[in-house]
Amino acid sequence: MMLNYPAKFPNSQILLLQQVLLFMNGNIYILNIFLIEAVFVLKCIHALELVLLSSSKIKQCKKVTTQIAHGIPPVW
Repeated sequence: MMLNYPAKFPNSQILLLQQVLLFMNGNIYILNIFLIEAVFVLKCIHALELVLLSSSKIKQCKKVTTQIAHGIPPVW
C-alpha cells in the first residue's frame, strides 16, 4: 500500500487544527501574563522584606544608641 506525501487533510481537519493552535496560543499568552504577574508579586514581597529588615535594623541601632547614651554597654 502506497501513501501519498504530503498527506491531504480535509478542510474540516485543517480548521480544527487551526482552532486548536489558536486555543493553545491564547493559553500560552494567558500563562505568560500570570508568570509576569507572579514575578512582579515576588519582587514586591522581596522589596517589602528589605523594608522590614531595614526597619528592624534602624530600631536596633536606636536601641543601641540609647543604651550607649545611658552608659550601658551595647548588646547586639
